[in-house]
Amino acid sequence: MFLLVTSILLVGTNIPTNALEAQPIYLHGPSLSPIHMHSDITLKPIHMHAKGLIDLSQPIGIVWHELYPNYCQSWNLTGWEDYEEPLGELSPDDQIDMVNLDTNKTEWYHVDRITITLLLSGPYLAPQHEPAEPTMAIELKLPYYEPEVLSSPVCTPWHEVWPNYSNIYHLANWTDDPTNPNGVLDFTDAINLTDVNTGISAWWHVEEVAVDMVVTETPIHDVAVISVSSLYPQVNQGEVDPINVTVENQGDFSETVDVYAFYDGNLATPKQTIVLNPVRIAH
Repeated sequence: MFLLVTSILLVGTNIPTNALEAQPIYLHGPSLSPIHMHSDITLKPIHMHAKGLIDLSQPIGIVWHELYPNYCQSWNLTGWEDYEEPLGELSPDDQIDMVNLDTNKTEWYHVDRITITLLLSGPYLAPQHEPAEPTMAIELKLPYYEPEVLSSPVCTPWHEVWPNYSNIYHLANWTDDPTNPNGVLDFTDAINLTDVNTGISAWWHVEEVAVDMVVTETPIHDVAVISVSSLYPQVNQGEVDPINVTVENQGDFSETVDVYAFYDGNLATPKQTIVLNPVRIAH
């Protein structure tokens, strides 16, 4: 018989044995390795913020700060599959693995876009060039990564990611820090932003210029055998030993699972079939 509790299948299988001591129980069935697949599942874009203008040719080991939807979560980029041009650089349509440093769970993501983020403090009535705590994060609203925009940022479109997602701004003016005028938009510069919806303009101080990555979670098929246990440490020939098998759906799809139990290479009981709902919750 089986018991389904919060998507965990507990299968009790009666297996007669011919041994006086407990023997290994072998489970056979479909592969339990994660399979990366694209899907029509609707997932929120996740906006990740790096520390500064990182080298996109060496993304492994970079820690990213999530700006949206779960502000303040930290992620370590641990795996990278380079699929699209420019090859040799992290770019849209690449596949990455990231470890959540809060939960230590690994997630699989599709890279949708690479762009630039500005962390800003403000708003102010006039240009300011003194550092302060960031109060807003905006992304360059272009379909491609274009760091050259930083040398000519006036009239570029920007999208607010934090704290109010989706506000659109027009960068109307830029003041290079007079104490360090280098011709590039960077830390301690001042910019004037106009809210496209309201028409209200204000000055903001640039606290950081960094690479931003927009990703979506890659739905996967992943069914795992969590544990196998025998009720008795040993049984005599002809006796019944109940075996508990725990199977968990760690993927993103509902799965129909066949569970088999073998003894000495022989099927010991009819297969158990059950539908498991995902344990993982997609963003």
